[in-house]
Amino acid sequence: MVSKDTLKRVLVENAELAEDAVLVTRPLALEDHASYVFTGPRRAGKSYLMVQVIKGILAAGGCRKDYLYVRFEDERLYPMTAQDLDGVLDAHGELYGDVRPTVFLDEIQEVPGWERFVRRLVDAKYRVFVTGSNATMLSRDVAAALGGRFVDRRVLPYSFAEYLSACGVAVTPDDWYGRRRATLAHHFDTWFRWGGFPESLAFDNRRVWLDTLYQRIFYGDIVVRHGIRNGRALRLLVRKLAQSVTDPISLTRMKNTLSSTGTAISTSTVGDYLGYLEESYMTFSSENMLKTLSERSGAKKYYFVDNGLLTLFRPDNRAQLLENVVAVELLRRGHRLAFAQDGPEVDFYVEETDTLVQVCASLADPQTEHREMTSLAKIDNRVGATNLTIVTMDEKRSIDLGGKTVAVVPVMDWIATTL
Repeated sequence: MVSKDTLKRVLVENAELAEDAVLVTRPLALEDHASYVFTGPRRAGKSYLMVQVIKGILAAGGCRKDYLYVRFEDERLYPMTAQDLDGVLDAHGELYGDVRPTVFLDEIQEVPGWERFVRRLVDAKYRVFVTGSNATMLSRDVAAALGGRFVDRRVLPYSFAEYLSACGVAVTPDDWYGRRRATLAHHFDTWFRWGGFPESLAFDNRRVWLDTLYQRIFYGDIVVRHGIRNGRALRLLVRKLAQSVTDPISLTRMKNTLSSTGTAISTSTVGDYLGYLEESYMTFSSENMLKTLSERSGAKKYYFVDNGLLTLFRPDNRAQLLENVVAVELLRRGHRLAFAQDGPEVDFYVEETDTLVQVCASLADPQTEHREMTSLAKIDNRVGATNLTIVTMDEKRSIDLGGKTVAVVPVMDWIATTL
């Protein structure tokens, strides 16, 4: 059992850590009385968002009695059981009086049986924030354990705007058009290639940091968690997904691709592995909206949660990095991902705004422009979209398509605006 004095020291030190932390403030709209679980890929900033909420309490005139913050990876709290967790509340009460603080539990999965304690807190009308490591606590597990008592908030690596803020770059609307555009384009190219994991910004060699992160997700969140014995097949699968970012993939096709390398694997195992990759937040998928609901799982497109991870496998493929960054941005904005394919293909259909989005690195070649416009026209005949957009690397113009205007937009400008 952890002593009461130790718990008090931990609470005070964690409070000091939160109060002294220097943060890049991220957009975070929260319901006033809801409890939250922050989920997402490793090192995306879940713990720092928790600290951001604490700073909001302090900025509103609160003080240490109003929040309780525990980081359960602290070795002084080992071993702690669910029965010991009430001692944390008792320690806070002895420090600050009989109050009902907002409770912040970081990496709570370190305590076996934590679910019952957290459920009891919420049922007793405490507001609670929880984060957890992907290795032992994923969103599906949280939903089952907490029974709808929490809102699941997905945390992704930095957006481009957050990346600029982290780099100390202040931006005005005029900067996208004036002399500073070249500076913004330089930052965009770095973010586009190496992604937005917050900690990676401190490293000169981001590839080494990203590779270390990838290995932690691969082994800790997938291989160990699911007891995978055929690690070679899984590693090949990740590589093949990276090579196929712009193409729909069926389970049978992927099984045959892996089998051609001499890797024995079944179709059902391929499906399991793809599910594990999505559970770990390394990848996410898009379905063909022109198929029936029963057919949509047959062939999906798979994207990586951050361009930095994709760059580990496809460092020089601008077309794949471009489509991946558009997919991540749509996910960040809360859109349901879907593509439209019936012979021709359009990369994204955004149902909420009735927009077809095609992605093409360059339309400079007339044959390429003809191909992309033909696909847009054929799919639009099926969908009847209100808005038609082609996202490119750096081209900007308008194209008439049977009386509709197709907006050709550079990706940096598209990222900087709201779809």
